[in-house]
Amino acid sequence: MSGVRASGREPGGVRVRRTRMRRRRVLVPAVLTAAAGVLAGCAGPDGTGSASPSPSATSSEPASATAPPQDQEYRYTGYAIGPTDGTEATLCGSLVLQSLPPQCGDGVTARGWDWSGVDAETASGTSFGEVQVVGTYDADAGTFTVTGAPTSYETPPTDPADERDYSTPCPEPEGGWASVAPSDPTRVDFGAAYAAVAAVEGYVIAWMDRDPGTARPDWAVLNVRTTGDVAATEAAARQHWTGPLCVTAVEGRSAAELDAVRAEIEAAHPELAPLNLDEFEGAVIGTAWVVPDDLQAGLDEEYGEGTVQLHQLLEPVD
Repeated sequence: MSGVRASGREPGGVRVRRTRMRRRRVLVPAVLTAAAGVLAGCAGPDGTGSASPSPSATSSEPASATAPPQDQEYRYTGYAIGPTDGTEATLCGSLVLQSLPPQCGDGVTARGWDWSGVDAETASGTSFGEVQVVGTYDADAGTFTVTGAPTSYETPPTDPADERDYSTPCPEPEGGWASVAPSDPTRVDFGAAYAAVAAVEGYVIAWMDRDPGTARPDWAVLNVRTTGDVAATEAAARQHWTGPLCVTAVEGRSAAELDAVRAEIEAAHPELAPLNLDEFEGAVIGTAWVVPDDLQAGLDEEYGEGTVQLHQLLEPVD
């Protein structure tokens, strides 16, 4: 299942670059996840609340793309791995395998490489480290030709202000959050509640908001976002979950609709696959070495600005 955001690592030792979260938020594993802005109002005891109709998930024709000129120079900032005495290295894309020496889960070959200006680590004849380098990119060959000497680079720490806030949007009830039944909910109850709300039309995302320093379920709020019927979503959750619950209505596409957008784009542009879903932004996220301006503009026109966000790994140099 997708939608797990509790860690920066995947099984098998893969480090994934992704937005950091506050430690106290634990997202629920989701088959499909998406979201847009939260509307005013949360589900109370009577489950009142509603959401606006969501836009269509599909379009008539795929966006087109124009390849950039071959002599365009780009700046790469990221992780490089290669033979210590060699003239080639691999520039990593979105994945770095945490072996020793590490390996790129995806990457391109950089030709004309020189480690002399990089404060790199070395293991088994392989050098690796964070770098910044300028060169030209050949998309057809999947190669990067170095035109400026590589140098070391240190990624700045993430500003806490940029971290996402997964706090519960509902106001705390009078007397505080508490279970609605004598027995506290269990981890099994939580899993059943998640499966139930995920099956309700309009489901977007669910997550747990825990008080720091405790694993007590009665101190955790189950949050659910939906573009559909708030009362129906709350009723589905209450079949299995007696703990604190916050169901909010959101605008935009449901998880299923957003995933349809993802599938449509991957079919039209296989070079962008695999795409991911951003649960809170209500967006399809893609990473590519170079993203033609007309491709992003076309996707914005088809699906709405911000729905499809393509992040470019190579920065054009003027």
